Amino acid sequence: MGYKIRVNDDAENYDEQIQKYKEHLAQFNKRKNTDLWKYFYWDFFHDGDIEDIHFTRGSRQIAFHMSCPNIKRLNENSYEYINVEFKCEFRNVIHFHLDAKDADDFDDTDVFEFNSSEINTLSDMLDKDDDEYDYYSIIMKLYTPGGTAYLEMVFEGLYVEAIENTAYEIMLGSDKFDVPIYEIP
Repeated sequence: MGYKIRVNDDAENYDEQIQKYKEHLAQFNKRKNTDLWKYFYWDFFHDGDIEDIHFTRGSRQIAFHMSCPNIKRLNENSYEYINVEFKCEFRNVIHFHLDAKDADDFDDTDVFEFNSSEINTLSDMLDKDDDEYDYYSIIMKLYTPGGTAYLEMVFEGLYVEAIENTAYEIMLGSDKFDVPIYEIP
């Protein structure tokens, strides 16, 4: 497991690989499953914690409590980062795999730190002969106290909501905040 397209920041051909990844993403309809694109197209949750992962067996749902430390409150000549908490609910999950082999001291009580993600690169798992559902994939690079972990999922839908949703909606509509979501064209 690992990144299929994106590369580490220190790679020699970083810009070329990022362009290749963006070309890959350009082929998908972003008007479907909009929360996936808004929040995971370009690492909205970077450096945020995943504090809780809940599995709902019968409905094949996985919910994360994640924080986003990347929203800027703008002042006259400066800004400060603020942290906003979210619930991310992946629906109709048909594949879930956590690879933490590099995390020597990994413990199931550890908090994960989200680093980055890539969308729809598990192409062999997306080619399902299922006319009823459109599936998406995500690979997340996570940090634990003991090392790096990779989480991969294939799912039908994603719903993201701020824990304090009214305050978040005000931030989205205000010119006093810079909220780094991907704007769907």
